[in-house]
Amino acid sequence: MAIRPSTALFLGFLCALPLQIVPANIHATSISERALQNELIAAQRAYDAASFDEAVALYYDILDTLDAYPGDNHDLRIDIATRLGQSLYDAGKYEELLNTYPVGRESSLHHQRLYALSLKEQSKYVSAADALRTLLRKDESASTRFELAHTLFLAGERDESATLFEAITVEDPLLYEKSQLFIVRLELEPQHPQAALTRLDALNEAIAESSNTRYERNYLRGQCHLDLGNNSEAIFYFEKALPPQNPEKVSWWKPTLLQLATSYLRRATETSLAAQERQRHFRRSREILEELQEKSPCDQVQIALTEVLITEAKHLNSAEAMAEAKALLGHEEYFVTPYAKTQALLLKADAADNFSERESCYRRLTAAEQRTSPLYGRNLYLRGMNDLQEGLDIQKLGDHTSAHPHFQSAAQSFQTAVTVSESVDLQLALDAASALMQTYSALGTERALEQGIQFMDSLEREHPLLHETKYDPGELIYEQARLMAQHDKYIYQANLEDPIRDLVMRLVAVNSSGPYTDRALYILATRDYKIGLLCRAEQMFQHIYSEYPDRQHAGDALFWLARCKEQSDAPKEEIRELFKQVYDKYPNSTYATEAYFHSYSLAEYLQGDEAAIEHLEALDKKFPKSSYVANAKLLIGLDLKRSRHSPSGHLIRQKDWDSAIAAFQQCEEAFERLLEEGNATEDLASVYLRARLERAMANLAIANASQGAKRDIYIEYAIDLFRGLLETLDNPSSPLWGLNIQGEAYPAIAEETSYGLAIAHLKAGQNDEALQVLDKMTERFHRAKVTRGYYLSRVRYQQAYIAMRKDNYRTALKYLNAAEDANKGKVLSTDEHLDLWIQRSHCYRELGRLDEAMRQLSQVINSDAVSTLRLKAMYLRADIYELQQRPELAQKQLEAVAKMGGYWATQAQERLKRDYTI
Repeated sequence: MAIRPSTALFLGFLCALPLQIVPANIHATSISERALQNELIAAQRAYDAASFDEAVALYYDILDTLDAYPGDNHDLRIDIATRLGQSLYDAGKYEELLNTYPVGRESSLHHQRLYALSLKEQSKYVSAADALRTLLRKDESASTRFELAHTLFLAGERDESATLFEAITVEDPLLYEKSQLFIVRLELEPQHPQAALTRLDALNEAIAESSNTRYERNYLRGQCHLDLGNNSEAIFYFEKALPPQNPEKVSWWKPTLLQLATSYLRRATETSLAAQERQRHFRRSREILEELQEKSPCDQVQIALTEVLITEAKHLNSAEAMAEAKALLGHEEYFVTPYAKTQALLLKADAADNFSERESCYRRLTAAEQRTSPLYGRNLYLRGMNDLQEGLDIQKLGDHTSAHPHFQSAAQSFQTAVTVSESVDLQLALDAASALMQTYSALGTERALEQGIQFMDSLEREHPLLHETKYDPGELIYEQARLMAQHDKYIYQANLEDPIRDLVMRLVAVNSSGPYTDRALYILATRDYKIGLLCRAEQMFQHIYSEYPDRQHAGDALFWLARCKEQSDAPKEEIRELFKQVYDKYPNSTYATEAYFHSYSLAEYLQGDEAAIEHLEALDKKFPKSSYVANAKLLIGLDLKRSRHSPSGHLIRQKDWDSAIAAFQQCEEAFERLLEEGNATEDLASVYLRARLERAMANLAIANASQGAKRDIYIEYAIDLFRGLLETLDNPSSPLWGLNIQGEAYPAIAEETSYGLAIAHLKAGQNDEALQVLDKMTERFHRAKVTRGYYLSRVRYQQAYIAMRKDNYRTALKYLNAAEDANKGKVLSTDEHLDLWIQRSHCYRELGRLDEAMRQLSQVINSDAVSTLRLKAMYLRADIYELQQRPELAQKQLEAVAKMGGYWATQAQERLKRDYTI
């Protein structure tokens, strides 16, 4: 039978009592001395054999015998009563001990100790402490002091308990060790793990680790390291915290295994861990909890195991682990206590696949009947965060109307969480207050912003503890200014009051070096920039950078200073130097990558400026996770599409279609990463779509420059890319729909993509497929009520081209006339427009309407354009002269072309030699 710590301290008492204790003056006639001696021996033997119930019965008999034969038995009765008390205590009959022989003036000190310890065993800590305090006045031994300290520890009287434990010195090594370990526990409770660890180190120096405490020390050392975030060290000590024999019998067995599993779990989530090691740590955490559940099943272990599975599923993208976690959560019988049921619902929310499933869990956790739960405030906060995140996600897609109900629900949850938690969990109340301010800011409505400002105004009055803890006067002013800067009502207008400026200037006057002063000045400066007060904004940004170079907004202020100078037409090199300081000195600034990208103008990038392109090529190495990587890769790809020449015209580099395709693909990959992370924007979606289109066009360009199988392969590549992009553009469930094309009757990117697909089909000789695409485009133009425009004109032109291939010149002429109508506004290039007239001339000629054909060609020839198509028209006009039986005019026309030079001149010269013997 295991002996309790208290029993071990006092077991020597009975062993020390002499067996020959019967008083010499007892009357033999009243009681046999030998018989009493035998009864005492029998009771002692029963006690020594741990037959405590038998010992209790024998001591009762002895006391009954003494009661039956009065005499001078006072001391003997006290000794027997003490022996009986010890036996009752060891038999676990604490109530009987307390009721049978209560402590009195004539009780032994040991009996008084047993009485106090019985109160303690029954969790009557206040009464036990009072009894031990009384005993301590008579017996100042370390053991009594220890028992009182331990009782106070259990009663939650931490300060007095710590003082008593500290008073126990190393002169009593065993109690000193135990006391020090309890002090370590006290230091861990208010989260002072480093102090606790230092004390354990000192204990090792004072007393070598003994067989009695080394495992418990390892357990506490592991707890210290776990609290400090040293997961590997925590694992090391927890692994050494349990004795090899009967580990389940030590009080820290289950806590050790639970904390060991937690240590492995936390280690598995460390970002620096290799994939194989990560899997091993997750597996070890599960194995520990599964073993613990088998030996000591309880809902606490079940919750821990479920948490491990959910975390593993998220970190390893394991559908199997998530399915296993959800299966465990489906067994409600596993979670019996109210606490366990709450934790299970929280885990269900964590494992949920969407907002609605999480909301269902949080609604149950925050129902009216949950208001008495100690976790009610935390659950309200989590429900608010769920709504806030959903609102932010919807808002990113541009749907502000649908986001608002989520923000309103979040605000309500946060407001209640602040009120509920302020007196019981101040940190939670602070978190809820911060989230509430974020929610009001996200709502951005006049009413929401006013509510935020009113909340700030009422803090000191309605939430004094929150106000005193979180907000110094500077922070309060800053928060108010931040909300005001979003509100149209407070935007500065000439000759009117400016409350934002008044607030900020008041803060500067009170504490110019305070932690919130630079933030408030930054709000004011950005507000001034936004409304066009550029001179004042420039001065303030310069002031922030100069006076607060190490603060949060120094780099951001430098960026906006450069922007101000851009608008004041400062020298380009000065602006570029400011941007360089931003990304070199403040790489963590919100605007570091934007400063890097805008160090050169878009025109410089598009014109292929060598320094600008080299700058772009280094962007992904300096800022690999930046959203501007997508922009850079697109511009690099566009530059690779063209040959590069020196200022003197010397060829530096040929166009490189393959490298351009690679750059466009890298652009797409960068965007897809941002989309997965939830950081994609409308502007980036446009970049992504353009990159996909450019990649398709680049494949078509390679096909145009190739022959045979290579040409066919690249045409097929192009067709697949054009089709894939069209499917994306026509899919309302695509994330890009909300980001880029929602609500447009016929998006420009879709026009260009469809036209590219039609051209690819034509290049492949697939006239019917091309015509289907062109006809669909015509229908969409009609539905969108588009009557003119570049792609409408080109679609009509290509329809005419297909008709001409089929020798259907009347239809072709109709399409060409429609193409001319769509060109109103002169959207076609000069060559495209001249070619359209030439094709109309061709149709007229094939229809036998030679005069009209001649007029079309004359239009081309008489135009002011600088184009080789004018020579082509002159050459073709010679054909019509021949058809009109006017060879002399045909010859003169050819002679005129032959003098010009170029392709058509060569053709004219050959024809003159062939047909006119010149």
